[in-house]
Amino acid sequence: MSRLVVFGDSFATGYWGWSKESHLSSDGWNKPFCEFLAEDLSVDVLNLGMPGASNLAIMNDFLHYLKFSRKDGDRLLFVWTDAIRGTSLREEPEKLSYVDTHHLWRFTGVRHDREQQKRLWRNDLEREGDDKLDCAEDYHFKIMMSTSAYRTVKSFCEELNLPYRMTNSVSDSVLLDKYYLSVREDKKISEGNYEYKTTIHSVGIVPMMEKDNPNWIEGLHKYNTLVDICVDNWLSDKKHKPLTDKYLTTIQKDWKKYPLLTHCVHPNQKGHMKIAEVLFPYIKELMDE
Repeated sequence: MSRLVVFGDSFATGYWGWSKESHLSSDGWNKPFCEFLAEDLSVDVLNLGMPGASNLAIMNDFLHYLKFSRKDGDRLLFVWTDAIRGTSLREEPEKLSYVDTHHLWRFTGVRHDREQQKRLWRNDLEREGDDKLDCAEDYHFKIMMSTSAYRTVKSFCEELNLPYRMTNSVSDSVLLDKYYLSVREDKKISEGNYEYKTTIHSVGIVPMMEKDNPNWIEGLHKYNTLVDICVDNWLSDKKHKPLTDKYLTTIQKDWKKYPLLTHCVHPNQKGHMKIAEVLFPYIKELMDE
């Protein structure tokens, strides 16, 4: 029997966390869409996703899989994450406040919590003389690493004749040829209610991922992410799509309008079922190869 092997972030695992306020979700976890797909296709599933994983970490999980877990007949699905998500390399697990940290020793991305980020990067802020930013990061370097991760995975899959498909949880990064350096500012209005504002600071040219990879699910469309499925924008014919930061903060601000999402813009249980429904024909095609 063929096996569906999934790599990705919290969208792949069903994790959403934060709090128990959500549409039809409980305890911070949902049955992920890949399990619904496996049931519908009558195949086994190996879910190697990890909440908080960066694209570099997803690539590393794939390389780890090639060495230790690969089986004949496997079909691979990559759920890439936000192109600017960072990766912690050598942090002590007890210092990190996150879902799980045992995997950190094999170099999987675990982000610092928000307060720890501010402390770590405060010196960088002071050197730059801008105390209005939450943190100082090399965004262009992160884009480069995401591009490298994507191309490494693609090259290995094609070299080893591994059938695969790719998608993205939140960002249409496969289409990027420019990156707008933006900062999100959160203002607490009342308990549990926040106002979000995204400010654009600069524009930078970054390496462009190819637009014509036939294994990227609907790669020529901007509205081709799992979030787009959950907000009913899948394959929208709208000409303009906001920057990822702006898009997500706008959705999050009015999250109760979207019955398939939790308040932190993760799919709830119905959201995962909808993702499985939409992706079914693409993954069936993959499993039949």
